[in-house]
Amino acid sequence: MSTPVRSLADDLRDRPAADLVALLLARPDLADPLPADLASLAARAGTRASVHRALSELDAPTLAVATVLTLLDPPVSLAELARGCASTPQRLRPMLQRLRDLALVFGGSRTNQPVRALVDVLGPYPAALGPPIADLLATAPARLAGVCATLGLPADVHELARHLRAHARDLVTAGPPQCAEILALMGRTATESPAEPETAGAGPVHTAGPSGTTGPASTTSPDSTTSPVSAVSPASTTSTTGPASATNPASPVGPASTTSTTGPADTTGAIGPVGDLPGAERDLDPSSQRPLDWLLARGLLVPLGPEQVVIPREVGIGLRGHVLRLPEPPVRPGSGSAPPADPDRVAPGAATELVRLTGELIAILQADPAAILRSGGL
Repeated sequence: MSTPVRSLADDLRDRPAADLVALLLARPDLADPLPADLASLAARAGTRASVHRALSELDAPTLAVATVLTLLDPPVSLAELARGCASTPQRLRPMLQRLRDLALVFGGSRTNQPVRALVDVLGPYPAALGPPIADLLATAPARLAGVCATLGLPADVHELARHLRAHARDLVTAGPPQCAEILALMGRTATESPAEPETAGAGPVHTAGPSGTTGPASTTSPDSTTSPVSAVSPASTTSTTGPASATNPASPVGPASTTSTTGPADTTGAIGPVGDLPGAERDLDPSSQRPLDWLLARGLLVPLGPEQVVIPREVGIGLRGHVLRLPEPPVRPGSGSAPPADPDRVAPGAATELVRLTGELIAILQADPAAILRSGGL
């Protein structure tokens, strides 16, 4: 039985010379300056700046696989990854190999682990999922005890995490109808403008506009029956995922392409699972039928601060049916309805444009010469 790979440095030591050369060619920043040894190479490959550069070269499906790897408990086997992505090992194998070749993932076929910097570079809400419930309640033992008591669980955060992941849909369905609307709207896209539900007991739920701003401020107090939620998130508006609509549990949606046809639950471009809620740290009231109080009492929403709430990661994964779907592969040139451009027809124009731009660059450098760096560059 082979010894499991414990670090990226160990993984690199086991790679043949040809693979190391391919790594340096694929990630040239790792070779400038040349690392002293494989430990230095591994340390450099695991920095946030270098990982960010490597991720920028990935296509959307491979980036989604990298994201899912950070959401699963390591080490991750190919079979576990396929279940998490609702895909097949045959489709994922080349993507996973690409991540290994780039030293973004290390380990064997059954022990895949992402480099630590990958988690940081993907941001606080990978796949538009919130932090784990254990992180959210680490400094709130009283709230943990209250949520567990409401759900009939022992005051153990790991037991609570397993329960939320397994029963998120059932909990949402058992609550007031507006609970599903609130969770769904918190994951809508920044470019959508859904109608604001005015259902009794829920109040208007404002979603973010294209610039990340919210709708009109509500004048209701935090303790009134109508408590507004503004779905505003610090996550990037270019995120590609969001919580699946709890009103459509049959359509779990993960990283989807802009051409996805999964329906209203498709939250391509979602801004994250965070919302503004005055009085977010209010006392738990398990008997309340007010939607927000109901969600808070059962851990489906957790305060991030005095005026913000977040959907815990386990809840988001549970609402998606425990899968994060991969984007569809892009249509290759020539396979769609539009014919590919004729190279003989477009080449003269491209060459003329290149000559024009080169002339402009020469004129600029003649007027304002670039300084020569000590290393010899400009």
